[in-house]
Amino acid sequence: MQIMGVLLLIAVILGVILLCREVSCWYFKINKSIELQEEANTTLRKILMNMPSQPVIEKAIEKEKGI
Repeated sequence: MQIMGVLLLIAVILGVILLCREVSCWYFKINKSIELQEEANTTLRKILMNMPSQPVIEKAIEKEKGI
């Protein structure tokens, strides 16, 4: 009987921890930040796929750095 009480207590504690995690992620906008980062990565991949060959990109980078 005591084991059931301990298991119930552990389940309740885990539930509270998961609930607090969801509330803190919502409050600090972590989920939205991740969503925006994934969208930016997708956009950057599309841009990279449409760019010309690598040597042109490397020359542009060197030009910006002043090499």
